[in-house]
Amino acid sequence: MDKPIIAIVGAGKVGSALALLLAEKGYRVSGIASKSISSALRVAEQIGVAATDQPETITPEADIVFLTTPDRVIAQVASEIDAKGGFKPGQVVFHTSGAHAAGEVGIARRSGALAASLHPLQSFADVQMAMKNLPGSYFALEGDPGAMPLAEAIVRDLDGRSFMIEARDKALYHAAACIASNYLVALMHLATGLYSRFGLSREEAFKALSPLVRGTVHNIEQVGPTAALTGPIARGDGTTVEGHLAALKDVGELPLELYRKLGLYTVGLALDRGSISIEQSQILEQMLKEA
Repeated sequence: MDKPIIAIVGAGKVGSALALLLAEKGYRVSGIASKSISSALRVAEQIGVAATDQPETITPEADIVFLTTPDRVIAQVASEIDAKGGFKPGQVVFHTSGAHAAGEVGIARRSGALAASLHPLQSFADVQMAMKNLPGSYFALEGDPGAMPLAEAIVRDLDGRSFMIEARDKALYHAAACIASNYLVALMHLATGLYSRFGLSREEAFKALSPLVRGTVHNIEQVGPTAALTGPIARGDGTTVEGHLAALKDVGELPLELYRKLGLYTVGLALDRGSISIEQSQILEQMLKEA
């Protein structure tokens, strides 16, 4: 059975990776559109298709339109394509934003198209990393029910797995993803910066901490986050926590506040794990709140 024809509108990391990977899987690409024609050309030349800065010229040929623009302009670009007759009946229009619901491209429904969101739960540093990381990733699907079978087929072709969420849950879904990914980066930046205070460069600090982080992630994969918890709070070691708080007071208010807030959350996790008593948790909570 022939694969659908796709059009890519937005030649950033995700759009470029989708175009290249799906072309490898036998999807025909009607063209690559981007505000930056040079970005569109970089991808289009690899596939042997047209590049343009006028998306409405490539979308009518496609069965599937991917709007992979920055989140802030998804609705605007969809409106511009619609105004120029770029959508058609039976088409499926996807955007790939994690934060926004399918309604961002809902204007395509006026032309008889279906609207949906297909968000890869993954982090992409560049196009090559995106191509490497997409296979095996989970994808969150949301939107018109008629679009879901096609969305699931696309994910399977990308060697991924999918789950469905409701539009009302997109913000919470995306917040959780940001905590797991973006804030991990921020915490590593904080931790490596602290190591620089006693002489290590940030690069040396990262090399020193990376095995610890990889080991922690491995433990979480093996036994889950609750059972994987270790450290002073997990064993009720208030003396060590007091030392941490005293040291961080000399660093600055924000690092101290982050430690306190994360510590308070960790106390609840340690209670769930059963590694500290209620009395120990109360002592730790008081210590963290009063620091």
